[in-house]
Amino acid sequence: MDDTALERDEYPSEMEPDALAAWIAAERRKDSDAAATWREEARQMYDFVAGRQWTPEDMAVLDEQGRPAVTFNRVAPLVDAVCGAQLANRQEMTFLPRSGDDGGKSELVGGVVRWVRDECDAEDEESNAFRDTVICGMGWTGTSVCYDYGVEGKIIEERIDPFEMVWDRTARKKNLADAKRVGRALRLSETDVRATWPQFFGAVKAGQGIPPDAPSGHRTQPTRDQYADGDSDTQRDDDIIEVFHAQWCEERPEYHVLNDVTQQPTILDAEQWEALGEQLGMEVRDGLKWAKRKDVRWFQAYQCGGEVAEVGECPDPQGPTYKVITGRWDRNKRQFYGLVREAIDPQKWANKWLVQGMHILNTSAKSGVLYEEGAVKDARLFEESYAKAGSLTEVAAGALSGGRLIPKQSAGFPAGFSDLMQFAISSIPDVTGLNREMLGSANRDQPGILEAQRKQAAQSTLAPLFDSLRRYYKNQGRLLLVFCQKYIPPSKWLRVTTPDGDPAMVQLAMMPDMTEFDIIVDQAPTSPNQKTEVWQALQPMLPVLVKEVPAPILLKMLKFSPLPESVVKDMEKEVQAMAQQPPPPDPAMMKAQADIQTTQAKAQAELALKAAEMKQAQEMAQLEYQTELRKAQMELEVSRMKAEQEMALARMKSEHDAMMRQQAADTDVAIAERKATVENEARAHQMKSDKEILAAPVAEMVAPLRDAIASLAELQAQIAEQGQRQAEHLAALIADTKRLVSAPREVVRDGNGKISGARIAMMN
Repeated sequence: MDDTALERDEYPSEMEPDALAAWIAAERRKDSDAAATWREEARQMYDFVAGRQWTPEDMAVLDEQGRPAVTFNRVAPLVDAVCGAQLANRQEMTFLPRSGDDGGKSELVGGVVRWVRDECDAEDEESNAFRDTVICGMGWTGTSVCYDYGVEGKIIEERIDPFEMVWDRTARKKNLADAKRVGRALRLSETDVRATWPQFFGAVKAGQGIPPDAPSGHRTQPTRDQYADGDSDTQRDDDIIEVFHAQWCEERPEYHVLNDVTQQPTILDAEQWEALGEQLGMEVRDGLKWAKRKDVRWFQAYQCGGEVAEVGECPDPQGPTYKVITGRWDRNKRQFYGLVREAIDPQKWANKWLVQGMHILNTSAKSGVLYEEGAVKDARLFEESYAKAGSLTEVAAGALSGGRLIPKQSAGFPAGFSDLMQFAISSIPDVTGLNREMLGSANRDQPGILEAQRKQAAQSTLAPLFDSLRRYYKNQGRLLLVFCQKYIPPSKWLRVTTPDGDPAMVQLAMMPDMTEFDIIVDQAPTSPNQKTEVWQALQPMLPVLVKEVPAPILLKMLKFSPLPESVVKDMEKEVQAMAQQPPPPDPAMMKAQADIQTTQAKAQAELALKAAEMKQAQEMAQLEYQTELRKAQMELEVSRMKAEQEMALARMKSEHDAMMRQQAADTDVAIAERKATVENEARAHQMKSDKEILAAPVAEMVAPLRDAIASLAELQAQIAEQGQRQAEHLAALIADTKRLVSAPREVVRDGNGKISGARIAMMN
């Protein structure tokens, strides 16, 4: 809690006025000291563009030697060529909605922003700022509301001198996107300051100032830019008072806490977050669903001396009102620079070698004379008349015939000197990446397509500059949108241009709930290059387009033609007037009308029949509607009963939960028993699986045994059958034997009548 309170006390917007003034002065001094090298180089770059390309020391040396300081300024045309490319390809901002129902609003927003920019000549101011970027690497604009034009005020966008600006010394990103501070030194007259901030005159008077090395603390501001080293006395004005407009960013922590009831986040600041912890307890508070984020807001104040005024939020709380276009980045010096810095050395050497060449030519034409004492009567008169063509130069008698006068031998022009000078001159566009085609000074015969390609290649080297310009347009578009919402009265009527090109009167009250828009930066259709490229592409297709494309589309194409806009407008009016007039009667149309009249009676009869059918259908629809209505009522009643049942179920659920907790122990025992059963079943299943796995090998082993058993059984059956037959035969034999034994016998006698044996008597 103490740390948060300490952090809160350090916010500049909550400081006391004296402490805030001291903080602004201290930060300004640090930021300005960090940009001292940039300021020095920027002044040199502006001098080179203006043609002041010799240092005072070099000028003094040349003047002492009687040599002219000749300057052929080739840097300014380079700057003009790049700025001309920007003028010929001006861009515009288009607002695209982030939700589907804001389509109409986006068009109105684009029209209102264009109206604001037209009113303050924003395009011209931005072109001047882009020129600053090309020269020194930084071009600034400021947006404000001026009430000199009426009580409603007027939104103004103006170019600002880069030397008036101070920026965050730690910023590194393009267009200073990561800057936490920006400021502007306003140099105003005493009358203006007294009318706007009368409280400043308690500590500051016109003409007061402090040295640049004054210590930090409560002090008055100087009446000139104390960090602009090199200002001449003519640039100082003791009647001017400097007021510093400071804008800074404050990042405050905020906490997004999820509300369990509404399921929506609630935003709390640091104090509310601490109060919530004291109310609920730190552990309970930290257990909520929350996220810590940064609330970024921009503040501003006007500072002069030890006084501050108008402390509060910026017109746009999300960013400063000063926007910058940056050039190339020098990582080691930590500063941005423009194209001119690359051309300084070649331009210096071109000037140096030009002056040196002129001196060599002047001195080598008449290199002087060697003469003996007494060869001339008056040495000074001889020197003056010797170099003059057509003059009479008197010498002593016998001086010429005696060889007492000998002209000095001329050293001649050094070989390769002109090549060095030409190399320096040609290096000026080379080091900047621009070629002769880009400058429009290509002195050679080449196809137009090749020249256009070379020009396009040169423009590719300027892509980083134009990329910064595109990012500037996005930032400036967001700022203008905020200014339109905040400073244009809702009741004010604005004359804007619709996407169709027609003027329309709108009120900002039509857009009270303007949301966020995506800003797209594209070439304006009115830019000269865009017109030329589109018209050249359309020319081959015009014969076909005139026959196939409707007239309104052709009129839109005419906007890209080189015809004057007034002529295009007149053509649009004529086409619209012709479109409103009825077309002449067409024979085919008249025949069609006759056919329609012929079939009209039949159609009427059919319509009567269809009317009856429609009436019946309406009655059926009404009946279905009543049925659906009753059905909906029944569904509503069912829903109500369902809701009551759900409430009853909720109560039963709570009771059931209690019962379930009581049965938890029994369930655990049952689960354990079931677990044992499952394990036994698993083991049995495993044994069964093992049996199934061994079934095939066992079957292979049992098959021969089974075949042997079958053969044995068959053999046993055969043996049994044979035994049965033998038994039957034995039984028959026994029976026969028994029968023979029991059969009567008779005595057999031989021929002598003796008994020779016995025989069984044959039985019938």
